[in-house]
Amino acid sequence: SGLAFMGSAAEDPDAPLVDRMPRRPLRCYICGQKHLTSKSLDFHIKSCRRRFEQREAKKPPKQRRPLLEEEELPEGAACLQQLYDDIEAEVAGSRADSTDEPPAQVVAADGELLPCEYCRRTFAPERLAKHQSVCLHRPAPTAAPAPTTAARRRSMPGAIPPTPPAAVRAFEAFRNNLERCPGCSRQFKPELLQAHSKQCDGMRAIKEKEKVAARQARPGRSSIGGTAARATGSPAPTRRRSSMPGARSAPTPPPSWGAASPSFAPPSRRAAAMGPALSSPPTAAASAADIALQSAAALSERGHISVASDADEERLRLLLVERLPSAEVVGVYQVNRMAHHSMYDALRATLEEQRGGEAPRECDLWHGTAWAIVPKILRHGFNRSFAGRHGTLLGVATYFSSDPAYSNRFCDKRGGGKDGTKVLLLSRVLVGNHCKGSPTDVEPPLLDAESGERYDSTADSEETPSIYAVFKDFQAVPLFLLEFKIGHCANGSK
Repeated sequence: SGLAFMGSAAEDPDAPLVDRMPRRPLRCYICGQKHLTSKSLDFHIKSCRRRFEQREAKKPPKQRRPLLEEEELPEGAACLQQLYDDIEAEVAGSRADSTDEPPAQVVAADGELLPCEYCRRTFAPERLAKHQSVCLHRPAPTAAPAPTTAARRRSMPGAIPPTPPAAVRAFEAFRNNLERCPGCSRQFKPELLQAHSKQCDGMRAIKEKEKVAARQARPGRSSIGGTAARATGSPAPTRRRSSMPGARSAPTPPPSWGAASPSFAPPSRRAAAMGPALSSPPTAAASAADIALQSAAALSERGHISVASDADEERLRLLLVERLPSAEVVGVYQVNRMAHHSMYDALRATLEEQRGGEAPRECDLWHGTAWAIVPKILRHGFNRSFAGRHGTLLGVATYFSSDPAYSNRFCDKRGGGKDGTKVLLLSRVLVGNHCKGSPTDVEPPLLDAESGERYDSTADSEETPSIYAVFKDFQAVPLFLLEFKIGHCANGSK
């Protein structure tokens, strides 16, 4: 009735009645539905927005209508749905009455109406911008082409930039400074290796084996001493326990330290009695021989090398100085043929036979090493047992390079040998078929999985390789030995 009591009717039945308007209902600005409370209206608007977006998603892109906010509705519009319905009705009527030539626009006398740039309808200046934002004739925006994977990665905030060359060189220098643990083959800094060795399980196993070997080699326990004791007729003293319960065995007489039994002699006397074969370890003579050959003169006297020809000396000198301008060549020598050269020829012939007469590819590459290793290489060939001293970039193998400056990094840092010089070996290497290597390779990767054929070597790059790694000891032979010095360099290398 629109009337309400002022005050409580129970307290004052005669209270006057006044005219009071009912509360105005709330409407949804999208569909126009009425609601009594704002809470129910909020729930409805969420579902109404979702239904509106689902309906528009089913339409073609050019016919989809944007979902405006409540403050974007023009004045006088009851709801968004009613606004779009009116616009579609007007557009349909204008299309039905339109001809090939658009009719002239009717402009108010005062000239304030402006045409829409899409449908050519006229609007007041303050209404034109709002109409053009929802005009159905407005073309749909063209979607930008999806960026490629590389472009997306470059545009990502956490994209990793390419590694600078200085960082690569610093990392290689860091790896070359690492030392390998004999127990687990992991690499550590020199100052951390000692602390790791105390906790390494592999080192514990090595120490246990050394203790067992030391106990077995003690005087009186060796098999040689026991044999000598039996030969001289003096049995080793033993204690026998009586089988009778409670019986006590006779005390063992003290051993005699005379010359009658060498098994009970002091270590120095026993070593002298056994002759020179046991008085010094066999490795001492070998190391002394290697030390004696750590010079070009000594190697030449033994017949391992000879002076190279003038043409070879000039050619190799130019190759070295081109990459190491501060290098001062002391001598160039040709390596004489040894037994491992024949093994290299046999391996090359085998590879050629396996490939139907096609000769494998060979390259003359540089190998840098210390003077202490040079005699071993010249006498016995390259040995993969020394792999890992400077890292395993391309696998557990023997490394060669086409750049003498790179191989110089693995020579004696401040010079070595008897003359304080550095040495490089120019070697012929059976490169054959190569591929990109990895640090975990102990043999070349498979070339053909069905036949089991493998690559002959690995390299740092498949297209432009400069570093090669070979996995057979006789896959390379030294041809020339270059002895040189580096001037104007504090650390002896460049």
